[in-house]
Amino acid sequence: MSAILRLYPALGSPNFRLLWLGMMPATLAVMMNQVASPYAAFTLSESAAILGIVSLAQGLPMLLLSWSAAWSRTACRGGAS
Repeated sequence: MSAILRLYPALGSPNFRLLWLGMMPATLAVMMNQVASPYAAFTLSESAAILGIVSLAQGLPMLLLSWSAAWSRTACRGGAS
């Protein structure tokens, strides 16, 4: 454990370690959902178009929100820095 603590000193904090270990299953669940939802849609409909629509519906909010975050950052700074 000491080699890990030398490499990642933040893991020495019990609260951070608890947060990190608690986020691992949540992240795994999100990743599984990113694969399972389009797979289920394709299995039920047997349509590649539905597979694409479901995948787009999952990825589009992330894309749009990242653009809006970048826009708000540059707007608040008064231009790109």
